[in-house]
Amino acid sequence: MAQKNWTKAEYNRAIDEFIAWRNSRIGQEEKVGYIPLVPGQRPLVHHIITDDILRVYASAVGDPNPLWSEPTYGRKSRWGSIIAPRWVR
Repeated sequence: MAQKNWTKAEYNRAIDEFIAWRNSRIGQEEKVGYIPLVPGQRPLVHHIITDDILRVYASAVGDPNPLWSEPTYGRKSRWGSIIAPRWVR
């Protein structure tokens, strides 16, 4: 996948938009579909997560781990690319 070269203004705007979207979701009930969940069961949710989304999200939450933000570092890891942190699932 081609990596987008963000300008500082684009990067800041993307972070601001993400935070505004996330804050707008506070207090709203998550829609999990029509199948009722049993206690302890997690809903099955499909999201497309790109390298750019991982970098922006990790930066927004202040997580400097290069494994989910630096492609060069990720290629040298045992996974062969950047990966999503445990809290992105």
